[in-house]
Amino acid sequence: MFVVMLLSCESKEFLNIDSLAVHAFNSAKAQRRAEHLGFHKALCLLLGWSDTAGSDGLWVKRLLPEVEASNLKNDLIIWPPVVLVHNSSIAHHGIDKRMTVSIEGLQAILRDMGFGGGKTKVSRGKPGNFSILIVTFKATFSGLQEANKLHKFYADNKRGRTELQQINDGRGLKDSNETQYVPGNEDSALYGYLGNAQDLDKLDFENKKHSVVKSKKEIQAIADANLRAD
Repeated sequence: MFVVMLLSCESKEFLNIDSLAVHAFNSAKAQRRAEHLGFHKALCLLLGWSDTAGSDGLWVKRLLPEVEASNLKNDLIIWPPVVLVHNSSIAHHGIDKRMTVSIEGLQAILRDMGFGGGKTKVSRGKPGNFSILIVTFKATFSGLQEANKLHKFYADNKRGRTELQQINDGRGLKDSNETQYVPGNEDSALYGYLGNAQDLDKLDFENKKHSVVKSKKEIQAIADANLRAD
């Protein structure tokens, strides 16, 4: 299997992902060194590999422990912060039980939850995927706090990323009564979570164009430093 890398104006083919990662780390082109290292870091993040070199300065593929890899993925969030809300009824129930959740419908739900007053903007996700709605918050620390609040709501109600993944994997949920989808009840169909780097492909073109990836820990550190300065 050949892997193609497109970086700026450069296009190359590699035999596999491993050789692509090695090339990205070892690239000697000074004018593109930062781009290659950034690509290497992102690739390692997505695949659960360590991106750091050994004591000899060489990079060798090393799998990170599952918990560490998960923590790294969750730290690198989409900015401005977004919460991806999935309508589970579209993909996992018969046609007669499917329910359409409109942008206006989700906006009304968010207002009832206290997220009104211009705190959020709701849009559709990737074209062709009608099950995802994107809730975008302000690119501020308070905006991140609001996004975390919505993320926590879904997680606490067993409608977060983990539970959605269980449904997608066909494993169901441990407590099916508590999280059962009720036809006609929008709330029972919705699952949500804070968007991180691996979710960029779920965004629509406009959101993706205006989004970057930032470290949640670094954002928190900057906010803490500003508080101490005050």
